[in-house]
Amino acid sequence: MGDVAAIVAALLLGAAIGAVQGTVFARLGVPAFVVTLAGNIGWQGLQLYLLKPEGTINLPYTGFIGEITHVNLGRGTGWLIGVLAVLAYAAAVLVDSRRRTAAGLPTRSLTGSLLRVVGLAVLVAVTVAVLNAWQGVPAALLILLALVVVMDLVLRRTRYGRSIFAVGGNVEAARRAGINVALIRISVFALTSMLAALGGILTASRGYAAGQSTGAADTLLVAIAAAVIGGVSLFGGRGSTYGALLGSLVLGSITSGMFLLQLDSSVRFMITAAVLLGAVILDSLSRRGRRSSGRA
Repeated sequence: MGDVAAIVAALLLGAAIGAVQGTVFARLGVPAFVVTLAGNIGWQGLQLYLLKPEGTINLPYTGFIGEITHVNLGRGTGWLIGVLAVLAYAAAVLVDSRRRTAAGLPTRSLTGSLLRVVGLAVLVAVTVAVLNAWQGVPAALLILLALVVVMDLVLRRTRYGRSIFAVGGNVEAARRAGINVALIRISVFALTSMLAALGGILTASRGYAAGQSTGAADTLLVAIAAAVIGGVSLFGGRGSTYGALLGSLVLGSITSGMFLLQLDSSVRFMITAAVLLGAVILDSLSRRGRRSSGRA
């Protein structure tokens, strides 16, 4: 129970930090970049202060936090969860098609829906087979996928998610539509900060420790680059959780390849920066094209 309480406390503290920084941005008008940059520097300083004099907090190997990223499911359990995931997706596709038909909206063809379900089934089968051939499906992977699915449903299927896209796309239009822009911004800051705290917990679990270098180096750059490469617009109003997941997989593959090639850190940083810059340029050009055609 102690580890669970610590996790809950860390998530709540992360949300509180995000809410404070979001309030500074939304209520006082301080640019978001300045708020987050100051927060990054300040909280890293607090981290260094709290870790003195040892510099590291070690986690027990058999503790709940330490086992989060080191527990693998049995082969049968992995296949069972994979089958349930495919069946759940097929049911969601069917329900969505019926709802759109009842509302008189255009729907995908039966062939298109079947191809999507079969494609997911093949992807899940290959993933589970490969992971079972090693040590089994990691529990951390299930946490990640569950988080992606939940956030995607929140963004695409709820009023709150549509409000987020509205505020990101056009603040003044969202305000005129009756959306509480300040509240949406503060809540998004709190949510992202809480998710960052979750990422910190998983990082500490992976290394069985939290040290002065935790979250340092290129962690921030990689997080931003993964989202941008996945199609999340830095200008707001566009993006998806699945796109961000795809971007992280692409960037992770590139990073793994550079490690296999034993490239120097300086070269890896430059290549990652070039990929990020290219993604931002493409996003800017795409946005410019949509504006010229009247779609943005």
